[in-house]
Order: sequence, then C-alpha cells, then structure tokens
Amino acid sequence: MKITAFCFSIAVFLLCFAACKSNTTSTGKDAPTIVAAEESVPPSSPQPDLYYYVVTTDNLLLRDKPTQNGSSSQGKLRAGEFVQGNGDVSSDKEEATIGGIPITAPFYKVSTTTPDEKNGWAFGGGLQAIYAGARNTSPDLTKLKQFSVFLQSLDLKKMESGQKAWDFVKANFASTKGTTADAAYILLQQFMRRMEVANEYFYTELDKIQWTEDDQNLIYQGQFNLEKYPLTQHLSVCGFRLQIAEGSIFAIADFRDFEDFFAGNVTPGMKNYLQQIRKEQDKTAFDDGGIVIPLEELADRAAFWEKFNQEQPYFVLSEETQMSQQWTLEALMNGANNTPAFEYESNKLNEDFKKAWTYAASHYSTLKVGKSAKKLLDLVAAEGNKKTKKVEDFLASFQSQAGE
Repeated sequence: MKITAFCFSIAVFLLCFAACKSNTTSTGKDAPTIVAAEESVPPSSPQPDLYYYVVTTDNLLLRDKPTQNGSSSQGKLRAGEFVQGNGDVSSDKEEATIGGIPITAPFYKVSTTTPDEKNGWAFGGGLQAIYAGARNTSPDLTKLKQFSVFLQSLDLKKMESGQKAWDFVKANFASTKGTTADAAYILLQQFMRRMEVANEYFYTELDKIQWTEDDQNLIYQGQFNLEKYPLTQHLSVCGFRLQIAEGSIFAIADFRDFEDFFAGNVTPGMKNYLQQIRKEQDKTAFDDGGIVIPLEELADRAAFWEKFNQEQPYFVLSEETQMSQQWTLEALMNGANNTPAFEYESNKLNEDFKKAWTYAASHYSTLKVGKSAKKLLDLVAAEGNKKTKKVEDFLASFQSQAGE
C-alpha cells in the first residue's frame, strides 16, 4: 500500500523525533510545545477557552481517568459526533490501535454536546480539533453537525464520495465565513485523507497504468492531464490529484481546490496555512530519500512555520504545523539519506549546506532556524569543515531538543 504525501511527512517526522512520556496529568491550558525562536513574536490570538473536536473513530471510549489501564468507561462516542473541552490534556501519552494503525497520543478532557451531557477523558488519537478560541467566536455547530452526519453516510471506498462531499460543501458553505468555514475545511480535509487510506483505488488501480517517463515528469511538475487515462479521468471531479514520491504514483486530496474554495472565507491564520500547504504540495521537498528543492527554500519553509507557530500558538491545526516546523528544521540541519549535510566517506561539509546555513543565519537571525544555523556554521568552521564528534554531539542535542 502506498502512503500519501502527508503520511510520508508524518513518517519522516516520527523517524526523527521520539514521543516523550511522563506520568503526570496537566489540567492547565498551556500553549503547545513548539520549536520556537528565543526572541518570540507576540501571539496574534488569545489563549482559547473553548475547543471543539470531532470524533474520528467509532466507539471511542469516554473514560473517568486519562489512561487505558485502571479507568472505567463513561460511555462510547460515535464517529462524527462533536465534543468540547477547555484545553485540559494529559501529559502522559499512550499507544492505541485505531483503524489498524498504532497511534501514540495523550487524552483530552471533554464533554459531549448532546442533551444528555457526559464528561470524561477521550484518547486524542480518535479526535480531531475543529475549533480553538473564544466562546463568542465559536463556529455554527448545528451547521457543522449536518455536514458531519452527511460525511458519515458516505462510503470511503467509493471514489464518487469525494465528489459528493465537495458538492455538499459547495451547496452549503459557499458563503460561510470565519471559524465555521475553518471547521468545514477541516472536516472535508480529514474525510478526503481517510479516503486516501481506505480506498483501494489509490494503491491498486493506479498500479495498472503503464506510466511513461513524460507522465512522471508532468506529475512531478503538477501539469499532468488527468484526461489521458480512463482510470485518472474522474480524479479531479472527486477532489484529488496525482503525486509522485519514492518512485510511486498515488492520488492525494488536491489543496488547489481547498485554497480556491476556502481561502476567501476562512480566518486569516487558516488562509495563510492553506496557501503554504498548497505551495508545498505543488513543489514537494523530498523524493527518493533526498531533498529535491533548493536548500534555501527549505530554510524559508522552516522559517515560515516557525513564525506561524510563534504568532499562532493556539492554531487549531497546531499539531500539524509544529510537525512541519520540526522536520523542515531538522532536514535543513542534518540533510537526508541521499542529500547528506556531510559527505559519508570524508565527513566533509557539503558546500550546498554551508550556503544554505549562511542564508538562514543571514535572513532569519532572530529565529531558531537562523540561530541554529549560525551556531552550526561556527562550530563546523572550528572543526575544519568536517563532521567531528563535537558536531555530532551538537546535532544530536539539537535533534533531541526539537523533539521535545
């Protein structure tokens, strides 16, 4: 089974950063831990006092304690229903298998939004945040529930479900603005991503096509004509595009459609997020175990996500944006298997990385990415432009700090 570009990013990140565990429970509403600049930018939004989550898996247990062991069930949550919380999250992360995939996540203290309100702790791997903010700017939950119920009626394994989901959004959310538009986007995005995993088309039917070298080049450039083959003709109307990575061609949700439809209606933070994700989808950073964009552009991406997370520490998709910041920063410092920062045999610094670090240090001197690049440049210069034990220790320390 092929993995999507998003899942590939997650896999790269998980290889670089190990999840940390502790045995305490946090009941405060602290900002998420991020790789932030030492001179932080004032956040543009206040600390949320309300969170809404959609349940993404059926029969998710609501527990009296934030743990799988030694806790009692307070009831079960259905896929597609909404729960709310105030930001209380357990510090201890546990592993659970959802949809056949092991997931490590904390627990969230939530309450149901149904008349018979129930309270408890739900495993975060079965929840997706759709809102984080003030009560007076909360989204229209009634409208979102209608959309969520509709999505639950669709078959993830049928390609036309993508088109049906988009048709519903176009009919019901074309003039919807603000946080309700944000939440509608998240619900649609998550549905399309679940389709990528569940639909056999994405990892069997596309294998039947005898792709030419020209096909592959056009797909990489985002210019492939989907009308060329019968098996690809319905992708666009269903909200998908082709992408190539690690020698495989697969279908993913098309962020060009997301940006075109939602960017004019969502909140400013979500608009910036959509525009950046589209840019990165149009020009992927990694392929065949290597970095395939200019390293200076990778530095730009690391800086974008760092500043984004500084300015919006409570962004509703902060877990994803923090991850983007961390793995772009890590890749810039360490390189990749087929694009190493230091030559494997000689341990000599690759000149392209030296130029990229110099660029980052010059352009982003107040950010973590710039400061880290400057420290690494000075250290490597003192070590004769080679990867010595001191350099390895610095990179190891940097990687450990980034994963916290």
